[in-house]
Amino acid sequence: MSQNFYIIGARGLGREMAATRSCFKEEPIFDVIGFFDDNQPVGKIINNLKVLGGIEFLKSIDSASVFLGIGNPTIREQINTSLSEHNISFPTIIHPNASITLKSLLT
Repeated sequence: MSQNFYIIGARGLGREMAATRSCFKEEPIFDVIGFFDDNQPVGKIINNLKVLGGIEFLKSIDSASVFLGIGNPTIREQINTSLSEHNISFPTIIHPNASITLKSLLT
């Protein structure tokens, strides 16, 4: 059974995260409900997903799991900080074909 998630950011990285759902051969482990993006109009459809609102609207939701689809580290930190007082979780998504070389060192 899949879980429901939202994506913050409806541009490049956010769209890639949404597309990752279709890469799972078995039943997808997550369903993306829509995007939160301050720079897109509410209701706009992007990659078959609706822009639901901006960050302030996300803060009004009682509880949510979101993927942070923003590549800019400064903006990521600002969003993370602004949501720290809210019941928002940030799960990790790993592409099913991701790999690590044998010479890599994970710390």
